[in-house]
Amino acid sequence: MRSFPVITEPRIAGSIIPLSDSIKVLGVILDTNLTLKQHTLALCRNIHNDSRALRHIRPVLSIPMASSVVTAIQQSRLDYANSLLYGTSTTNIHKLQCTQNTLSRIVL
Repeated sequence: MRSFPVITEPRIAGSIIPLSDSIKVLGVILDTNLTLKQHTLALCRNIHNDSRALRHIRPVLSIPMASSVVTAIQQSRLDYANSLLYGTSTTNIHKLQCTQNTLSRIVL
């Protein structure tokens, strides 16, 4: 079996390209171990920031309208690339569930 050398410092035109621990591809943050921990943290942080803004306008919205706003804006973020989370850690699932519960509390 042929093994390939480990590249520690990639170079392009003589310049060293720094390696990164993660990369963002199509809105999904992939880390070196494919744990999706950074993706889950970023997703929960973004939804939390937007939900704080939603709390300010919530008193003037009816329950059906608040439900529509949360479904249209926030739930689509949770559902995007959801199939990548198959088999992820219980910690990631718990964080996503807490985020979804928070959105439900805002609506109701």
